[in-house]
Amino acid sequence: MPIHFARGAQCWRFSGVATTFTGAFGAGQHVVARAVGQEYFSDGNRTTMQIAPWQIWLSGPGGYSAADDGNGRLDVYLGAGGTYSFQIGPCAVWGNQGTIEICAQ
Repeated sequence: MPIHFARGAQCWRFSGVATTFTGAFGAGQHVVARAVGQEYFSDGNRTTMQIAPWQIWLSGPGGYSAADDGNGRLDVYLGAGGTYSFQIGPCAVWGNQGTIEICAQ
């Protein structure tokens, strides 16, 4: 899913079903991303759904990588400009409804 910030906007948001979000960012930008969505749990007899934080991984130029803080929040300063990809997980949530917000200053 391409990331396109509206003119003058510091944040971009997507709600729906997707696993990878890709966009161009500048060197030195402070990027904060948050992701939440549906998670399903089963005890063998019944299945329940709850909204919970999702994992976020970031990859970029020169082998750059970063991960969220364990609570669906990623907070990084980018060393290089270029194309970055945000991925959500774990794979058990792929195909579920969720929301990711990416802010850059």
